[in-house]
Amino acid sequence: MEKIFEIKSPYKIVIKLDDNGMEIQRSGFWAGGLKGEKKLFYKNISAVNIKSATTFSQGFLQFTLHGSPERSSLFGSIGLATDENSIIFSNKDNFTMQELKRLVEEKISEASAPVVSQTVISEKSAAEQIKEFKELLDLGVISEDEFNQKKKQLLNL
Repeated sequence: MEKIFEIKSPYKIVIKLDDNGMEIQRSGFWAGGLKGEKKLFYKNISAVNIKSATTFSQGFLQFTLHGSPERSSLFGSIGLATDENSIIFSNKDNFTMQELKRLVEEKISEASAPVVSQTVISEKSAAEQIKEFKELLDLGVISEDEFNQKKKQLLNL
């Protein structure tokens, strides 16, 4: 799965989701020191916070990583503009950012689900088992009657 989200205002941001994580690409004059790319793996994200934008204020989508403090600001999205794990957006992108949040939370849930190991138990064929019992017979561990009884059982006779 690869999905791409693009935010053009107030910053130029492209977010690419794949099966392992998300890449945030920032460009343009307003990106400042955050220009470039950042990869966040779902397994490392502990929280996703959103504040919707309004006509008068910008919104933000913030990703908190395991072991990192959650960044907040008295000035809302203005202080988060320098946080490389946050995306600032305008009110025209509210729906898009809600969808991005939903998809990332889904992937976080999948990444944190326990992996169920499926062990394949190979069963020995009747012929292999009879061969093993024959070896036990030859070693004197079992009697001829025990061998024949087991052989009939394995051959469903």
